[in-house]
Amino acid sequence: DPQGRAQLSSDAGVPLSSTDETVLEVTYRAQLAPGVVLQPLLQRIWNPALYLPSSTVAGVRLQMAL
Repeated sequence: DPQGRAQLSSDAGVPLSSTDETVLEVTYRAQLAPGVVLQPLLQRIWNPALYLPSSTVAGVRLQMAL
């Protein structure tokens, strides 16, 4: 969204450094018990905007149904 990028740049007070951000997400969904799902994830982000370095994000999602 060009308008969103322009607003983000304006709010930060610096020009955006990249227009080619790339994200790779690896995830796995494990059914631990009836109604309980655990989903670990790993994301790698290259060329984020605002002069930020490339980074790695790890997390987990837990889904429970009663």
